[in-house]
Amino acid sequence: MAWNWKFYNLLDKSEKRWFWGTSIFNFILLIIFFVVGYFIAGSVLFYFMWQLMICLYYITKDKSNKKKSGIREWSDAIIFAVIAATLIRTFFFEAYTIPTGSMEKTLLVNDFLFVGKCNYGARLPMTPLAIPFIHNKIPGTDYPSYTEWPQVRYHRLPALEKIKRHDIVVFNFPVEGDSRYDDFTATEKNPMDKKVNYVKRCVGMPGDTLLLRDSKIFINGEAQKEYKKMQVSVNIWLSQQTVNRYLSQTIVKQTREGAFEVVYPFSYKQLLKHNIAIDDLEPVALERNAQGYIVSNAWNVKIDPKRYKELYEITEIDSLSLDVFEKEGAGGASMSIYPRSHRLTWNRDYFGPLYIPKEGATIPMNEENFAIYEKVIRDYEHHQSFEIKEGKYLLDGNAITEYTFKQNYYMMIGDNRHNSSDGRMWGMVPEENVVGKALIIWFSYDKDNPSFLGRIRWNRLFHIIHNMD
Repeated sequence: MAWNWKFYNLLDKSEKRWFWGTSIFNFILLIIFFVVGYFIAGSVLFYFMWQLMICLYYITKDKSNKKKSGIREWSDAIIFAVIAATLIRTFFFEAYTIPTGSMEKTLLVNDFLFVGKCNYGARLPMTPLAIPFIHNKIPGTDYPSYTEWPQVRYHRLPALEKIKRHDIVVFNFPVEGDSRYDDFTATEKNPMDKKVNYVKRCVGMPGDTLLLRDSKIFINGEAQKEYKKMQVSVNIWLSQQTVNRYLSQTIVKQTREGAFEVVYPFSYKQLLKHNIAIDDLEPVALERNAQGYIVSNAWNVKIDPKRYKELYEITEIDSLSLDVFEKEGAGGASMSIYPRSHRLTWNRDYFGPLYIPKEGATIPMNEENFAIYEKVIRDYEHHQSFEIKEGKYLLDGNAITEYTFKQNYYMMIGDNRHNSSDGRMWGMVPEENVVGKALIIWFSYDKDNPSFLGRIRWNRLFHIIHNMD
């Protein structure tokens, strides 16, 4: 087939309408980018990239009266679908899967979500040249799915709504690539919009002062309502007879030290009845039996604190302890809690008070504020350096006595209060990292259910996510 650069004259009326419609829509996007201050080169690049794809689609269409081959029809359909789906994924909706139990029982492992991009304002592409539908790595490889050039500045389209307290928000993990705050992503070097996606609940807004006491959240001194499906830790101790009865029943548990085959002294049917997932149970005080299996009489269970007595029904329990995970003043020196400073003794249950920066707010610079906001000011506010030298606070080499923040920040914490890597470990989320709002669960399955048909969680299909679930 010959390439015909006078393709417009060969289009029929319907095709001309579609060509002009998509071209005008693309041009409107260009104008919007300029209005909101999008980097000029990025705007023009984005415009020409999409206009070229539109033109190429029509240039390569076969204008003869010959019937198209099956391959040609499929290729035309695929090209159109890729363009349409990419635009939808960029500006309207994106699919997301829950990989961990940090939001249980509000969101479950293997819930499939639709995330609304336009709710908080669609973020314009910062890494525009990338393989469609792939986030940061080509599946099955360590090769990036994008090119680092060009990189354009952060800008966001007008929003339908503002982020509100209690919203469930998807965002790019802010500390990816920083071994001080996260070992698992320490080797990652992705651009900001290609960093790993996280989902948590927004519990702290810009300008709030957040405090946790006995695992309960206080905002500006006022106790917050507990979420309906949140979970905390409960410790249970089983009789040796119970453990012995289940010696032939084992599961594989993944830990930082590796995978272990653990004797699992619980009935799955009972766990299912009481809505307790296998991932909600963690063995402690591990020992090996004569067969080489890991056994434990003590287990930690993540469960709604109002339901802990139901644990007596799932197996024979000798005793049960409903406690906070850590005590006040303990844990800060372990350097596992934000801001990882020996000046503060915060932990997961006793955290703060922490002021969450608001755009335009000014704080005095002192030792405590330097410890809390060092990373925020240097990395999220995009400065070259921030350090203490000879008793002075040097920002990009200039001494400062106070600092005014350039953007809003949010505090994100998981509903599974004692089994969540969240802002208590790695700090606040900058507004520019926000991806969108979790809207609806369109599919869900339980990988641990022994019944094939039972693995689909039918009651969660097309479930609308409510903020106070």
